[in-house]
Amino acid sequence: MNLGSRVGSAFRWTAAAKFAAQLISWVGTLFVMRLLAPSDYGLAAISSAVLSIVSMIAEFGFGSALVQSRTLTRDQIRSVFGAALLFALASMGVVAALAPFLAAFFRAPEAQLLIQVASVNLLLYALTTVPDAMLRREMQFRGSSLAELAAGVLATVATVLMASFGYGVWALVLGSVCGSVLRIVLLYAIVPDRVWPSFRIGEARSLVNFGRNVALARIASYVFSQADVLLAGRILSKTALGEYAVAMHLAMLPLSRVMGIITQVAFPAISQLHRSKRDIRPELLDGLRLTAYVVIPALWGIAGIAPWFVNVALGPHWSNAALPLQIVCAVLPLRLIGTLTSTAVQGVGRPDIDLKNALTGVAVLPPCFLVGGAFGTTGLACGWLVGLPVLMGINIHRTQSVLGISILDALKAIARPAACSALMFLTVRLVAAALHEAANTAAGLGLMIAVGAGVYAACVRVIDRAAIVSIWGVLRPGRMRQEVPSA
Repeated sequence: MNLGSRVGSAFRWTAAAKFAAQLISWVGTLFVMRLLAPSDYGLAAISSAVLSIVSMIAEFGFGSALVQSRTLTRDQIRSVFGAALLFALASMGVVAALAPFLAAFFRAPEAQLLIQVASVNLLLYALTTVPDAMLRREMQFRGSSLAELAAGVLATVATVLMASFGYGVWALVLGSVCGSVLRIVLLYAIVPDRVWPSFRIGEARSLVNFGRNVALARIASYVFSQADVLLAGRILSKTALGEYAVAMHLAMLPLSRVMGIITQVAFPAISQLHRSKRDIRPELLDGLRLTAYVVIPALWGIAGIAPWFVNVALGPHWSNAALPLQIVCAVLPLRLIGTLTSTAVQGVGRPDIDLKNALTGVAVLPPCFLVGGAFGTTGLACGWLVGLPVLMGINIHRTQSVLGISILDALKAIARPAACSALMFLTVRLVAAALHEAANTAAGLGLMIAVGAGVYAACVRVIDRAAIVSIWGVLRPGRMRQEVPSA
């Protein structure tokens, strides 16, 4: 199977597993919400918030280092495994020691033991570092996707059962632990080659250094991506903060879901191309173009229907969230470029550049949010509108020497998807103007979405039919093999 076929297979398995797991999780969550009190979810949220930050440090990019490395010896793999376990154990110790202070900070003393028990997931995740990385390195996503799906199903079932038997908030924590244990068992069953950890870290110093830069870049990215909400908490009222938070959640939903799947597949694919010394530039630009055909219409489509969608889906009392939602959706396609270039520079073995890019984000975006926040939620959203183009310009220029892609190349790659999406946006606004008050009904909103989607599909078919063939080929292998020239 060639690389293109493996990428398509990886995408299908990853997307199907994540979709199925998310659907099952939603159903289980709705059931559990009827059994647990809001305070239980509040305590679980505290634990989750703490561990999400610690896990970025504890994982330390070890899995990425194994996937990307040109050559791997057994001693290196054993040393990376040992380093992963040591960092996980150290992180667990830090969490356990700080748990009383964290519980006091959140004014929830009952969260102390909860945080300490939940930190076991850090060690369980470290135990999967080697088998998961080996599967991703060889682009064998079927096994890892099935393991992830099975773990998600068990976690949901265990949570529902324990909630039914009155375990309260512990159902949420222990259910997650059950899923993690099953994932370990399945991954080791799929990868039968046993590798025992070695604590001679010097054997894998270069891989540990790679992982360190990856981890630091993730932390810096987390800081600048959350800086708007953190600053808003100090600047805006609770009502305005809630409106802005809802707007950002809706705007980030399509980007995070799609890019989470794309980057999971793209990183090992780019790493394989780099190991074989092939030019990644054509594949990267083509991947950017095809991804843009999915992400940009989703974002600009939300921007087009935002005022009416907010009124119909959320209620008139959320109307102030509509304009920030539109502004953020307008500029977020640039994060698509940033995410793919970040994945690419890591894939070619230059996480140091990705770290510099992330630190640039920390320097550029928070000042924009600080100034914009003085003008309320709209000003805060404009912080993205001003800061993100500047950040992307600097970062793409920095990566050009490694990836061979200029700012103009990136903009050309997304030009056709952007043009089709812009036409869709204008069409939706014209339909809304023609509907008048009927646009604020579910039927009117549905009509706008249907007409916008139809116009977008027709536009893509006219100006870039090859994109439809390529995307359909990924989704349904063997169906549309012929090459179709773009219009």
